[in-house]
Amino acid sequence: MGYRFILFTYRQNKLAKWISGQEQYVRDLEKPKVLKRKGFVHREPFAPPKSVISKWEATCRHMRDAERAAVQYGMRVMRMDFMEVVTNPCNATAKILAAWLNDVPHNRIEGLKCEPTMMHVYPHANGLANRMGEENALEIERQLKGTAYEWMLDLHATQWPQEAKGSVCCGW
Repeated sequence: MGYRFILFTYRQNKLAKWISGQEQYVRDLEKPKVLKRKGFVHREPFAPPKSVISKWEATCRHMRDAERAAVQYGMRVMRMDFMEVVTNPCNATAKILAAWLNDVPHNRIEGLKCEPTMMHVYPHANGLANRMGEENALEIERQLKGTAYEWMLDLHATQWPQEAKGSVCCGW
């Protein structure tokens, strides 16, 4: 039988995604069961890699390759932007279910009751330095300034600007 449908969600602002992941890692460190998990490797939170752009671009290439492979093997593929999920989770859920259930129009799924609940308050207004430390923020700024990814330093930005649309990660 196997899988026949695959959903790809993506967040266009890779820096906001990366910082959120680091914040989740810090929250996980407070949970004893995480620390005891087999294979858990402790790392310094918020320490950027030597080339954050190379890391992001490698991930985006992997996602594109995975999407091509899924299509090649006859899977139905759906892509959804992270912002669509977080701004209207009920509508996003209905769209996903409709696509999964052989493209039934998403407003036709009967009995779907949805009450969105925000699990975390995201401190985007706190700025890079407050969220990841001054030294790490300066390193990220150094790596992104003057590149197609510079727009991501604005953690409120969610879409690629027109002038940066040629990047490997645009749309992923």
